[in-house]
Amino acid sequence: MKISSPHLPNDLLEGLIKGLFPEDACFQVTHIEMTSEEVTLEGTSTQPEGCCPLCSEPASRVHSRYERTLQDLPWSGKRVRLSLHVRRFFCANPCCPRQIFAERLPALTEAQARRTSRLRDALLDIGWALGGEAGARLCRKQAMPVCAATLLAQLRRAGVDELPTPRVLGVDDWISTEAPHWHSSGGPGAASTN
Repeated sequence: MKISSPHLPNDLLEGLIKGLFPEDACFQVTHIEMTSEEVTLEGTSTQPEGCCPLCSEPASRVHSRYERTLQDLPWSGKRVRLSLHVRRFFCANPCCPRQIFAERLPALTEAQARRTSRLRDALLDIGWALGGEAGARLCRKQAMPVCAATLLAQLRRAGVDELPTPRVLGVDDWISTEAPHWHSSGGPGAASTN
């Protein structure tokens, strides 16, 4: 790693960086750049080979390399940007319709995502708790800039788990059993069903 700090030995700094990411993230940080608002971590993939997403055939023949940029959870109020150098592989299966595929980093992010999975989860938690506009304001203050529309789009994409059938019913249930004469008069219980 090309990491240096006048206050920390390289071994301690490398251990700190490894501890900040999932163990199976399969990338190594090669350079750190820090500004007053942002921390940029450059890294490369450490996977020995890639696996085709269509046929699951392992491949080691490299087609090309490219840079993938991801936003991650903030550190001490600073935005974190991961700049990862990943590879494209030739699929080893001649019958596979996908001849070239990009390397996946499933422990870190989803395919074609621009945020890490843990940042996506944090944004979803904020979105469920506060909604669009209030959630976006909180995210900006916490160095996770996102607009309200993006936050709501992520909530729609995530969907809602099936809710269980309620065991206890409220006032409408009581109205339909205790005061059936209100239904015919169009009173308060007119909207309830039996």
